[in-house]
Amino acid sequence: MASWTEFEITSFSEFERIAQENEYFFWYFVGRHQTLADSVTPIGLKKPNHPLESLRDDFGIKIFQSFTEDSYDFLIGLGYPTRKVWDKGLYAPAFVGFNRRRAVATNIDKCFCVRGITDIVYETIPGIFDSFLSVEEEDLK
Repeated sequence: MASWTEFEITSFSEFERIAQENEYFFWYFVGRHQTLADSVTPIGLKKPNHPLESLRDDFGIKIFQSFTEDSYDFLIGLGYPTRKVWDKGLYAPAFVGFNRRRAVATNIDKCFCVRGITDIVYETIPGIFDSFLSVEEEDLK
């Protein structure tokens, strides 16, 4: 499997500024070992139908990316168990939804898959998918 090395990384030192500027935002912590075959790869790999890029583009959510190994202490401070950050000798990916500085939803108790990430987005911004999923009464007539 091909590994990736180049995509947009946000330095975690930017967290405070980002938290001040954005009511809701998401942070994707990626392990350097992830491969292109993983179902959720970093944004910027030009993968067709990328789920994170779709969420960003279709719903206007802000997603920032950092390497898991550079954010280990932060993730442990959020309550991630060590086994969720360091798994089988590799840094594992993590996805966190924030309301300003407060972590609202994480993948601690969810699968790291498209469904799990979609759940985190919905828990962080309730109602975000309502207009997309709802059927107007007039449309039923």
